[in-house]
Amino acid sequence: MCAHHNTEEHKGKWQTCKKCLDDFRHEIEMYIWYGTNEYNFEKLKNPPEFKPTHCSKCGKIIILSDGGYSNLCGVYRCDNCPITNSDREKIIKEYKK
Repeated sequence: MCAHHNTEEHKGKWQTCKKCLDDFRHEIEMYIWYGTNEYNFEKLKNPPEFKPTHCSKCGKIIILSDGGYSNLCGVYRCDNCPITNSDREKIIKEYKK
């Protein structure tokens, strides 16, 4: 988060930066991971709550920071449920609406 905050030239501390939080509004789980992992000199003290990400096909919880998933237009699939070519067409068509 510190690097993102700096690269985007946001003002103030990243821990209280509304722009940083907004930049990750669609993947708040990643904002929390970036702000609380071992690479930070100063960790985010009060991370916001979030609902876990689920595979859109089987419902399995996907931990975004661990990988092992696909994402197309905001549709997540675990590695056991890959996005097929026919799925891809449907997802993109729905996304364009």
